[in-house]
Amino acid sequence: PEPAVLTAKDACTDAFVSYTESKTEGDCSGRYTLTRIWTASDECRNENVFTQTINVSCLPNIFNGISPNGDGINDTFVIGGIDCFPNNTVRIFNRYGAKVYEKKGYDNVTNPFEGISDGRATVLKGEKLPTGTYFYTVEYDDNGKQVQLSGYLYISNQ
Repeated sequence: PEPAVLTAKDACTDAFVSYTESKTEGDCSGRYTLTRIWTASDECRNENVFTQTINVSCLPNIFNGISPNGDGINDTFVIGGIDCFPNNTVRIFNRYGAKVYEKKGYDNVTNPFEGISDGRATVLKGEKLPTGTYFYTVEYDDNGKQVQLSGYLYISNQ
């Protein structure tokens, strides 16, 4: 966010406003803290300081298409920023509402969804899911607040 422009008025003399900003990286990609400090001072050595702290949190960025053909492009279901929310659950359903995949602690590196069923009633475990539109839910804990996102995922096995 852009910082505010502050002005100061003084009965003694002209006031001068200085501004500094620092950024502290957080515990995961996309999460950081901005600290902004405005200092108003005059020639009579009067000074007033205003500090603003902004905690910026990342939001998951969900990509909604995969083509798990081994070419290295869109082979897995990528959820950008999911590393900020390790306490998560990802579920994928077919068009009939049958769950075909579920993973607690989903991440994009060690356990990404590759279009393969994890063993439900409609598709056997370890089999490729057919091309088509599926639906996902992503549930995660954001500092004690439960959040659920949902949308569609297209799998192209062609």
